[in-house]
Formats: sequence, structure tokens, C-alpha cells
Amino acid sequence: MTGEDRGGRETGAARGGPAPRVRIGRIVAPQGVRGAVRVQSLSDFPERWARLTQVYIGDEPTPRAVKCLGFTRGGTMPVLKISGVETRDEAEKLRGRYLEVPREQAHPLPEDTFYTFELIGLRAEDPGGVLLGRVVDVEPAPASDLLVLELADGRTARVPMVRAFVQAVDLEGQRVVIQPIPGLLDP
Repeated sequence: MTGEDRGGRETGAARGGPAPRVRIGRIVAPQGVRGAVRVQSLSDFPERWARLTQVYIGDEPTPRAVKCLGFTRGGTMPVLKISGVETRDEAEKLRGRYLEVPREQAHPLPEDTFYTFELIGLRAEDPGGVLLGRVVDVEPAPASDLLVLELADGRTARVPMVRAFVQAVDLEGQRVVIQPIPGLLDP
């Protein structure tokens, strides 16, 4: 039920600024001595990396746009050469930073599939409209992604993103409808 460019994996939304951005990857290590970076892809669309011309480096007070000067594959990971990063030490300073693109560059998703950032912050309600909590994250899991809920009493619960439990996602109404069964919301 989540997709891509999953932050639908392009995963999360970067908030703030003139337009929301979508996380497509996270810098995990320098590559070589000329400032290239290895990227953990958060995108379900691997072809996006070869076409990338500009990306935002997030997790800074003001995310900055940088040009993508080159792309290769390092095993299963994209390796990017980005403007302004000339040495291994400069690349190392970017470790852990997210790479983001404007929301309009996110791939369209099939019906009933959502970007993670669209789900975070939604109210979680039972079918009768009783508030259960809020969606605070989406975690990938082998069988289905898990909605991470902060419950009204402060506890955290994980709910599989399957129709048996998640009956509706109403983005306009800012809510998800959860059908709790005994034990589902227990710690």
C-alpha cells in the first residue's frame, strides 16, 4: 500500500520551503577519493538515478540544491558525483544525509498506493471514528509495510498495511481507518 519513491519508498517528505520534497536516497559512504558518494536508494524506480540532474541535500537548516555530475553503480548502490564535493573528506561529511527531489518529480503511484510522507501525521481512527492515535512513521517489512502509530496513551503500535487492518486511507480527511483486533494495538 505504500509505493516508491516509498520516504511508497521514495519515502519521506521533507517539510518546509516553498514546495515539499520527496526523499529518494540516503548517502551512506564516500566512494573513491574524488568526492563521489554511495547512496542507499529509497526509490522503487532504479532508472531515476541515471536521469537525475539535480538533487537537494536534506537534513540541513536549509536544504541545498546541487547538480548531479555523474552516475555509476557500485554493486547494488547508486554512486553519484555531485557539484561542490571534490574530496573524500567532503563526501564523508555528507554521510547520513538524505537526497530529495521536488514532489512533482515523484513517480505516479497505482491506486491504493501512497507515499510515506502522505501517511505521516494522519489521524488513526477506528471504524466508528474514535481516535486511536497518529501515524508517525512507515516501516518496511517483508510481507507488508507497517504503519507506526503513536497511540493516544503515548504507546507505540505497528499495524500491517493490509486491508484486514487498514480499511481506508482518506488523504483529504487526513485520516486512516484501522480495524483493531485483540492484541493489534498492544505493546
